Amino acid sequence: MRLQEFFDYAPDYESALRLITARLHEQSAAVIADDCSLSTRCTLAWNGEVTAANAEEIWESTRARLSLAAPGEIVTDLSGVRFIDSSGLGVMVRAKKFAEERGIKLTFTSPQETVRNVIHLARLEGLLLETRP
Repeated sequence: MRLQEFFDYAPDYESALRLITARLHEQSAAVIADDCSLSTRCTLAWNGEVTAANAEEIWESTRARLSLAAPGEIVTDLSGVRFIDSSGLGVMVRAKKFAEERGIKLTFTSPQETVRNVIHLARLEGLLLETRP
């Protein structure tokens, strides 16, 4: 069933502690950003999981950064996102619309395969993912 990619595994106690510490750090730094008020191009990075459990927190943090951003382009790096659910997709769509209203081109880049699959199943690649010519 290929479920291994959805679960964390640690072979011993020390590895489990390191994994738990890493997951706690992800939660505390779910959205990382450049200073978007000074540049017409800056980067956000989402980390960990974006699910119903933290979607509102991710949205508020992203919205705050978009509100301060100068018109231009913001790239949101998804390489640190391990999993996303429909609530996370909702945050992505809200952020995209919010940015467009402010003259900001918001693109999402570098999703891991599990995240890309969720976006694909929702048929949102054209709206959310950066397409290369």
